[in-house]
Amino acid sequence: MKFSSREDIEASAEAVFAALCDHAEFHQQMRRSFVSVVRTDELSDIGPGMSWAIDFKFRAVSTNFSQVQALKLQQSMLISNESDGLSGDVVVNVVALAPEQTGPIDAVCRA
Repeated sequence: MKFSSREDIEASAEAVFAALCDHAEFHQQMRRSFVSVVRTDELSDIGPGMSWAIDFKFRAVSTNFSQVQALKLQQSMLISNESDGLSGDVVVNVVALAPEQTGPIDAVCRA
């Protein structure tokens, strides 16, 4: 199964990629939604090997493990996800169109 979405954004590719890599902000948003997020690596820099254990309830599935598999700064990110009986990858590509326009942000989820 494959889901895909594209979005143009009025911001530089650097700003968009920085927002995608702002894991502290994602962590806060998930905690506000009562999702437990625990960082499982000890890396100090953003890159492959970063990983999280995420605990939430959705149709009896309760645990998810996410890990950054590949990262090209300002260009793309590949995140693998595994949970009870389901696994998949999320690929995000960032393309600069102009100094303050990025698009299409191409996100593909394969399960």
